[in-house]
Amino acid sequence: MNRPLPILRVLTGLALSFSFATTALATTVAGRYQGMLSGEPVALQLREEGHRVIGVLSDSTYSYEVEASVAGQHLTGRAVQAELGLMVTLDGPIRADGLDLNVSLTLLGETASERVWFARSGSQSAAPREQTQQAPRAASSGQRDPAMVGHWVHEELYNSGSGADFMGSSSTQSMVLLADGRIANGGSAVHMGGSNYSGYSSDAGGEIVAGASWSTRDQHLWVSEDASGQQVDLGRYYVENGRLLLTGNNGKKLLFTRR
Repeated sequence: MNRPLPILRVLTGLALSFSFATTALATTVAGRYQGMLSGEPVALQLREEGHRVIGVLSDSTYSYEVEASVAGQHLTGRAVQAELGLMVTLDGPIRADGLDLNVSLTLLGETASERVWFARSGSQSAAPREQTQQAPRAASSGQRDPAMVGHWVHEELYNSGSGADFMGSSSTQSMVLLADGRIANGGSAVHMGGSNYSGYSSDAGGEIVAGASWSTRDQHLWVSEDASGQQVDLGRYYVENGRLLLTGNNGKKLLFTRR
C-alpha cells in the first residue's frame, strides 16, 4: 500500500505582518490583471477598501484571497488558499500598466519565488515583460535529468565525549528517484551507542510515496505535491562519480551516494 510521506504534507506558511499606509493611495491598484505563473495563466482582481487592498488571485484550479497594502508605488501582501492551507506572498512595484510582483511560496521549509508581470486589463502591455528574477522557475513534470535517476543514500555521523561519557550515532536516509517521476522510500537506519549501551532501528522502505513526484530544471531538483500542484525547489544539484551534492537555497549542503 502506498503511504504518503509525512513531510510532503506539511505546508509551512510565511508569517507576514503588514504595515498599512496612513496616507491615500498614490496610485490606484483597483482593477483586473493577467499574468503567467510557472507557465500557467493566472488572474488577479483587486479593489480598494480605505487604505486596504483586497481581492482574488486565481489559476485554473484554485482561488486565493488577497490582502495587501500600498506604500508609495510599492505593493506588499499575501494570497491565502484556506482550503489547502497555502499562503503566497506578493511584493513589488506598481506600474502604470500593471504590477511587477515577486510571488513566493514556502513549502516544506523551502521557498520558491518567481517574478510575475501582471498586465492591467485594457492596457497596451498584453505580453508578459521580460523576467527580472534570476531564481529558477518551477519545473514541468516532463523534465527529468537521467543522471538523477537512482537510489540515493545520505549518511550522517555524530560523536561526542570520551571514555565513560562517549556517545556516537550514525544515521542513513535514502530516496529512490524513478525514471517516470515517481519517488520511492529508500529506507532509513539509525545506530546509537555509548560506553555501556547501544541501539538500532531501521525502516526497510520500498514503497512508492503517494501523491509526490520529482523533476529538474535549471540544475535544480523540484518535488511536487500532485494534489495541490504546488512545487518546492530543494536546491541546486551536481552529480559526478556516483555522488550527488544538493545545495539548498539556504546554503546547506547534503551529500548523497548512489547505491
